[in-house]
Amino acid sequence: MSKSALYELTGDELLAELPVPVPLDVTCHALCAQFTALSRVQQHTRTLLLYFVVHE
Repeated sequence: MSKSALYELTGDELLAELPVPVPLDVTCHALCAQFTALSRVQQHTRTLLLYFVVHE
């Protein structure tokens, strides 16, 4: 759940902040930004972009 969603539920910005290590917080922001950017590119180009990650 995102900070904005937690803020909507609680109405308190401090309660909406999740205490996570900085690398995890940075990674979450990067993944959200990547999703947003790819979604906009897909809408603009009317093309479906597929991205697969294989974990071994």
